[in-house]
Amino acid sequence: MTTPDIRSRTRGAIQNVIDIAADPQTVFDYCIDSRHETDWNAKLLEVVKRTDGPVGLGTRFDVRLSGTGWMATEIVAFRRPTFWAATGSSKHLDVRIEGDVAHTGHGSRLSVRTLLLPHGVLRLVLPALRKVMRRHWDDNLRAIKTSLETPFPPGGRAWHPDRQEEPASVVRRTGPAGGVRDGPALVALISHERLRSDHAKEEEPCEP
Repeated sequence: MTTPDIRSRTRGAIQNVIDIAADPQTVFDYCIDSRHETDWNAKLLEVVKRTDGPVGLGTRFDVRLSGTGWMATEIVAFRRPTFWAATGSSKHLDVRIEGDVAHTGHGSRLSVRTLLLPHGVLRLVLPALRKVMRRHWDDNLRAIKTSLETPFPPGGRAWHPDRQEEPASVVRRTGPAGGVRDGPALVALISHERLRSDHAKEEEPCEP
């Protein structure tokens, strides 16, 4: 399977970046395993690991997303602790994701690039979809930063791969779902946001 290099197609990719006070190995291991994603992606409801062995090149997950349904994902590049790439395929949307983790003087800088490949009606609203997904990934990265910097439980220590047990093969979200949607639900959401934006502009006072 040949995976497109997102960095050569930057015109269509979304990039989100955040600095995290944790070492690159910790950031990489936390992000690469989709079973941790229910902690930081409000859209994710359930994760099923479909392959045996440690997470690495070729590992496959099935993930269930709010408003989307099931998506099949696969890790297609794995260079611990600095770089990974994954693909995802669903009824409404395919995605290609790359993650870079760079060492900084105070921890790590996490950069995530996302290439959206919508199907059907979603192609008509791709620019708006990119804006929605950019905001969603901003939320995701802030949640990842919080998970890796905040001791839990209070008085304990933040997440670290050397202090964690192997997650179960099936992980379900325990709190309410949130996040963005896609398919017809996302088209409706984008249309609503456009109408609200146009209404706000109409109500702006005119310059004398």
